[in-house]
Amino acid sequence: MDGLTPSQKAQLREVADLMLEIYRTLARMQYLDHSWIHEGPHNIASLLPVYHSHNLDPSIIYLYSVLPYVDTAGAQQVDFLQGGEFADFRQEGHVERGRDPFYADAEEEALRPWMTPLSLLGNHHSVILYDARKHCIGIFDQESGGSTGHNLWASAVPVEETSEAEKEDEESEAEEGGRGEEEGESDDGEDEDDGEDSEGGECIYDEMDARPARDVLRDIVQWYHDLVETPGGGEQSGEEWDVEIVKPLYIKHGWPHANFDGDDFLVDQARATAATRAKWTAKEPLREVQAIEGELGNDAGRLVQLQQMKDRLASAKTDDEDWLARWELWEAELINQRTLKRLAHAKKEMDRLCPDGQCQKPEELPLWEARQLREDYWSKQRALESLQQQAREVQDGERESEPGIKIRLHYARKQATVYQKALKAAQLDAERLCPGRSLPISVGVESSGLDLKARKKDLTRYIEDTQPEVKLIREWMAQLPDSAHQARQAAQNAVHKNEQYIETCMEQRRGVDLALEKYK
Repeated sequence: MDGLTPSQKAQLREVADLMLEIYRTLARMQYLDHSWIHEGPHNIASLLPVYHSHNLDPSIIYLYSVLPYVDTAGAQQVDFLQGGEFADFRQEGHVERGRDPFYADAEEEALRPWMTPLSLLGNHHSVILYDARKHCIGIFDQESGGSTGHNLWASAVPVEETSEAEKEDEESEAEEGGRGEEEGESDDGEDEDDGEDSEGGECIYDEMDARPARDVLRDIVQWYHDLVETPGGGEQSGEEWDVEIVKPLYIKHGWPHANFDGDDFLVDQARATAATRAKWTAKEPLREVQAIEGELGNDAGRLVQLQQMKDRLASAKTDDEDWLARWELWEAELINQRTLKRLAHAKKEMDRLCPDGQCQKPEELPLWEARQLREDYWSKQRALESLQQQAREVQDGERESEPGIKIRLHYARKQATVYQKALKAAQLDAERLCPGRSLPISVGVESSGLDLKARKKDLTRYIEDTQPEVKLIREWMAQLPDSAHQARQAAQNAVHKNEQYIETCMEQRRGVDLALEKYK
């Protein structure tokens, strides 16, 4: 028996029901697929040893059995509220993470047995924490340690406040205690629940800034309705869920009203993402030059390293030390010349693709968007075809069935359909705004996503730039006296590394040549 009263279970089911409402809201917003939401109750019998090993309170174990969980089956990566992750306490690893939700590795930050996160930590973002005894929730940021709840003081729970279910338990225990005394039962002197201090010292979450669980979870739903929060925004979800993209589109398509058109929202989302990506892609030549100039511009760090090398040369006591220091200085200059050569090439490409610093004419954006969507659609179509092939192999007995393949296949079909519609709409706009014009698609992009000719050109340049360096290193080695053991070994290592790099590039270039043969 779990020993929970009906009112305790009702409160815990309320948490589960409201979490389900949040997940369904995210599904209606087209962020989650309905098939990813696994409603409770769940059979957790096999997990009981795991729960008990963490000394979880019966209230938390019961909550884990009734909570809904999100499992995309690998179809897509998703974030939860404020960049957190969806928690699934059917997974042992999530149970483990849940006991120290901020990876603090400090006793005072370990959760009490009657506490649990309702979301897990993403990359330095927020976690939703639930206290079953007080039936309250707080939302906290890892970096600041402060609350990120938007309505924190609307109905804050005082530190000493006790939930209605806990009050009922206390009254029930008092009645049972009174009956025991009347029946002559004696108290063994041990208090089964002598408060929070019995659980191993202080816990900072005993006095966390929190509000009634019902209010917080309902507010989260409302935050999504009001677009105070939008789906995504963490490390897992893609750029298509950036707030700058989705917020105006939700408004445009009628969110949160009954006439919200989720299908049209997804099409416009694909288009907006493609336009953003196209602008970013167009400016790649500028970024490449800036990146290389940044390497060369780090004068302070480079000068410190050079001075250290010169100091080692000046303090060398043996020929071996002297030649090793000479090698380090010579190699540093070789690397510097290589970087200057890269910069010259990058500037040449920038001048060719971005004359006068303009990489994309504003009036040509529809053409760039249409080209990007062609590439995006082909990518989605390749993913779909790959899953379809896997499904056929499973059906034919050629491979073992994989969990979730049907869910992934369903999502891939949906994605391909969305991007096909987005591409068609973008092409119509491009023809209307830029009649008779289009941007070229490079060989190989449709079938593999790779510009084969550009890749071959880059590999050839890498080979042709590295081969002379190997020759120069060998010539430098020829002058070394027999006593320069360390310098000779360091130079030989550099030759070996460069020769391996050349061979790798040659092997990749042969693969590109084979791929190009298919287009002849």
